[in-house]
Amino acid sequence: MFEQLDHLCDLNKESPTYFALLFCDLDRFKIINDSLGHEVGDELLKSVANRFSAKLRDNDLIARIGGDEFIIIIEGEKSLKNIDKVCSQILSLFEAPFQTKYGDFKISISIGVSQFPQDSTNIKELISFADVALLKVKETGGNYYSFFDTKEKTNIKRRLELENEIYKAIDNKEFEVWYQPQINAKTNKVYGIECLLRWNHPEQGLIAPDLFIPIAEANGSIKELGHFVLKSACKQLREWRVNNIFTGIMAVNISPRQFDRNDLYAQVHETLTAEMIPAEAIELEVTESVFSDDNNIHSPILRALRKLGAKVAIDDFGTGYSSLQRLKSLPIDNVKIDKCFVDNIEKSLEDAAIVKAIIILSKTFGIDLIAEGIETKSQAEKLCKLGCFNHQGYFYSKPLNAVKFEQWLTEFNRNNSQSENSLNQAKCS
Repeated sequence: MFEQLDHLCDLNKESPTYFALLFCDLDRFKIINDSLGHEVGDELLKSVANRFSAKLRDNDLIARIGGDEFIIIIEGEKSLKNIDKVCSQILSLFEAPFQTKYGDFKISISIGVSQFPQDSTNIKELISFADVALLKVKETGGNYYSFFDTKEKTNIKRRLELENEIYKAIDNKEFEVWYQPQINAKTNKVYGIECLLRWNHPEQGLIAPDLFIPIAEANGSIKELGHFVLKSACKQLREWRVNNIFTGIMAVNISPRQFDRNDLYAQVHETLTAEMIPAEAIELEVTESVFSDDNNIHSPILRALRKLGAKVAIDDFGTGYSSLQRLKSLPIDNVKIDKCFVDNIEKSLEDAAIVKAIIILSKTFGIDLIAEGIETKSQAEKLCKLGCFNHQGYFYSKPLNAVKFEQWLTEFNRNNSQSENSLNQAKCS
């Protein structure tokens, strides 16, 4: 495949050459492969390949490049003008179930498209660009196609640079764990702390999490980083507990990718044991995607962790897969109301109604609740009026490194012990 692509690029030096590179990924294939076994997965891939071969033109190229990913090359300037139609035809190939000796399977496909030479004349770049376009499709649910936007080239270059630097940064210990308080607005006491990953680059300074975390998720380095956060958090919690600085709950974010190796339970258990931390002092925050229908295989691990004593929280609740009705069946102890509902809670009747509904159901099912992303006193007071008293956000404190957070906590507790608190406090009594 790659030799043929190089040959097409060489031909362009003699006369204009045109082709589209389609980066294809089978939706939900991993679920079938993991739950039914690799033999079933391999048979399904053969069936998909056969259907591709029967429909594509003789001069079109197709190759499986790993797992459930395919690259298709559509040659010709005329074909480029009709690439929308070609992509639609490929999508239609997946309307009928695929027949295998293990049964029939209904799956769909997502397609990312880059074009030679207008997007790039470099093969590696073309593949990267098509992959970026593919990710856009995946983010919106899959089963469609998207073209690479050339305006994103600068961002792609930056992404590739960061991707190459992440593993070096892990070895060079450039990553840090920062802390943000979780406060009960009724008592104005810090009952919990969320641990947040930060990258302190030696030349660029702090790199925004929304830049490097998606990259770490994509290349798998988030597994190692997630383990680092867990160990650092437990080590820090032990120190604070020994010195009677903080004895509450430490909340640690868990990426869906950390479930891949099926050793999450062992990591948590071993870390707690090594640091002599009771499991009840740890809360594992997972995103709603962990509880999607496709990821029900993760629930037993979370139930085992809860049986161990650890708490489980849904982060960014209301933005993903979990419906309000499913709250009662999920293996969780806590719900974090997403910042997007908090931002406009004073002005938006709809957002206030959603938050109120979450509060009522959470109380009904005996689930704890916290609102995150609180930035103003009026937001905090509105949440209190609605019945949500556990708060987190810049209104109380931005995330801080361990040294600064300890200083902030000491000052907060000192002021809170006085009759008049000099720090921000919502009227929630």
